[in-house]
Amino acid sequence: MNKNFFEKTLLDDKVIANIKLCKQFIEQNNLEQIECGSYKIDGENVFVNIFCYNSNDPSERIWEAHKKYIDLHYVINGREIVWIDDISNMQIGDYDEANDYLALEGKPTQTYVLEKGDFCLCLAFEGHKTGIKIKDVTEIKKAVFKIKID
Repeated sequence: MNKNFFEKTLLDDKVIANIKLCKQFIEQNNLEQIECGSYKIDGENVFVNIFCYNSNDPSERIWEAHKKYIDLHYVINGREIVWIDDISNMQIGDYDEANDYLALEGKPTQTYVLEKGDFCLCLAFEGHKTGIKIKDVTEIKKAVFKIKID
C-alpha cells in the first residue's frame, strides 16, 4: 500500500468534508422513502446510489474495487456480510473506466456484519464483496455514497 495514497484518500480535507456531506444527506432525508436509483449530492464529487437487492451466497456476489471513488456503504434496511481485502492480495481483472469498476478475485481478510444503520467505508485499495447472506436470504436496501478522490 502506498502511504501517500492512503493519506490522500483518507485524511484529505476534501474527502473528510465530502463524508460529512454524506452524513448530512442521511440525517436530512428519510432513506426508507427514497426510491432506488442514483442521486447527485455535490455534482460528480459526491453522489449516492440507493440499491434494493436480496442477500445471497458468496458465490453469487462479486468482488470489486474502484479507482476514482471511495464507497461509503450505509444499510437502510436488512442485514448482510461484507468481505474486504487489500487488492494487492487479489487477482486483478479488467477495469471498466466508464463505470469505475475493477473486477477482482480473492478471499477476505476482513469480514463485517452490517445491519440497519451500520456503515462501511471502502477505500480505493480495498476490494469488497457485499450482499452476502448471514443465514437466510434477506431483502436489503442500502445507500452507497460515491466520494470522488483526485
